[in-house]
Amino acid sequence: MIAWNWSSAILIGSGTIYSSNAGLILDYPVNKPYLIWSHTMGQMIIFLHQLPLFIIIYLLGGIQVNINMLYIIPSICIIFAINIGVAAALSILVVRYRDLNKILTSLIVVIMIVTPIFWKPEMVTGMRALVYYLNPFYYIVEIIRNPLLGLEPKLFHYVVSSIIALASLLVGAFAHKRYSKYVVFWV
Repeated sequence: MIAWNWSSAILIGSGTIYSSNAGLILDYPVNKPYLIWSHTMGQMIIFLHQLPLFIIIYLLGGIQVNINMLYIIPSICIIFAINIGVAAALSILVVRYRDLNKILTSLIVVIMIVTPIFWKPEMVTGMRALVYYLNPFYYIVEIIRNPLLGLEPKLFHYVVSSIIALASLLVGAFAHKRYSKYVVFWV
């Protein structure tokens, strides 16, 4: 749930980066990437504030502490890179097409249902397994969930998540480079 909260907050909040800072953008020559970094770092700090709950669970003996928990460090770095790319792309898209933020907010519930958060992936077999294999949020949640539970994450999950991070950074950089100069007119 912690990984899902982080991902969904980025999706929903990215659309309001420019509209919530409209006064700043219109009045001052602000460097727009700073707003994206500020939003992403704010979500990262909120995520890190939720991690002490796991320390309490570890102290109570709910989860055994082991070396696999150190995989959380590269996992956070990968998800942070994904969040920067997604925030850059969605901030441009949503400020241009205002209704997209409402659509994203509605889709969050659907994405949460098809992502194995409340159910185990082993429960789905056959062709229905494509529901989570083709879902990028599955890989993002897995690289956070497994280290926090003391399980060794699969290399395949890291590879797919790294590809998602690279793709989101490329799309975000392209969208921001190409369209950020028009944000002043769309705000």
